[in-house]
Amino acid sequence: MWRTLVFIGVLVGSSAYAQEARSEKIEPSPESRRAEAQARERDRIEALARRGLQGNYQALLKAGKVSANVRGASIALNAEQVEAISRVSAIDLAALGFTASDVAAYRRRNVNLFDVVDEVFTGLTSSPFEQMMLTDTVVIATAGKVEESRARTDGYLSAIPYTVVKSLKGSRAVGDLIHHPRQSGPQSAEIYVDVSSDYPVTPGKKYLLTASRNWYEQRVAENKKQAESGFNALAFIVYEISDDGTLLSGPRPTLSGEAPKDLPSIEADLRNLPVK
Repeated sequence: MWRTLVFIGVLVGSSAYAQEARSEKIEPSPESRRAEAQARERDRIEALARRGLQGNYQALLKAGKVSANVRGASIALNAEQVEAISRVSAIDLAALGFTASDVAAYRRRNVNLFDVVDEVFTGLTSSPFEQMMLTDTVVIATAGKVEESRARTDGYLSAIPYTVVKSLKGSRAVGDLIHHPRQSGPQSAEIYVDVSSDYPVTPGKKYLLTASRNWYEQRVAENKKQAESGFNALAFIVYEISDDGTLLSGPRPTLSGEAPKDLPSIEADLRNLPVK
């Protein structure tokens, strides 16, 4: 039986598919871009409500703001820009499972979580530690074979199972399974979707896996799907660990900025987090 292979490019940190370029591209007006952004925010807040997290979002709005120079521009952000970016950051923080109390705890360590989440998700330079700061799960785990033989309820087409060898952050224990959902996989008997942002792993190899169950649940809620049973989490950073313990770059490098130095430094940083 013939199977059609469909390649799809996906924007990092976004559920939107990259679409084919049109011969006549019309730039949207500032008003339409603003309306689209507001509609997107409403959809994301509704997803938070479905997860029971709208109260956290409302509290976060009062808990902090991004810095006026958060994006490193030569001209500081004006008050309207600060409010708009802070609102999106509050949505992101609530989606990731943070609370107003967490924001206060990090502030006592001179860390502004609003700045961190904005820098990470806008692709600006950030450290791998900041990305680990945002995720609820950091483990050393052994990868299994991609699972793509059954229909999923969450809209994803396959998943990579990881078996935890050591937990560095979060609730997972040695031997637990973590499933990383993928958009690649069989859409039907005739169509196989291959998404560019889905990374390959080698079954049996060990990886440093930095992932977020909260981010997975938010994405599923935004897409109006049902989360799968078991522990599913979307990966932020995945680094292969060599036999001598060295971190190899990839298969999913840090989103931006420098690479993690080594496992001992990562473990030391995670032990000093004000919030586990």
